[in-house]
Amino acid sequence: MTQAVDDKISEYYALKPTEYTLLESLTIRQGFGATGIMQQSLSIVLCKDSGDSNTKLSLDFIGVRRLEIKQPELSQITLSHVEILPGYSLPQVESEYLVRDPEQERILRFECGDFEARMR
Repeated sequence: MTQAVDDKISEYYALKPTEYTLLESLTIRQGFGATGIMQQSLSIVLCKDSGDSNTKLSLDFIGVRRLEIKQPELSQITLSHVEILPGYSLPQVESEYLVRDPEQERILRFECGDFEARMR
């Protein structure tokens, strides 16, 4: 299982997420998951800060837990990148993945069971 987690994270970083720093949208949804238990999902769309709005990075996270969002003082939300780490390698992380903004401001942080990343 850990190899599948590592492979998925490697595929995500192959999309070069550090190039997509400007938050276009963040959507939280709640519904019943595949196991019949209520769960939250989170969708994030990022674009390049340079004004290139043609290509966007779309991230969908399933089974979101411990969601923390901290709005920065500035009106424009930018993230150096959305960092995704394997949960098995971190103490006190109970889910498959830890997702966070690695910068000091810590705008975004949560755990999730699965995710999908794609360009659009």
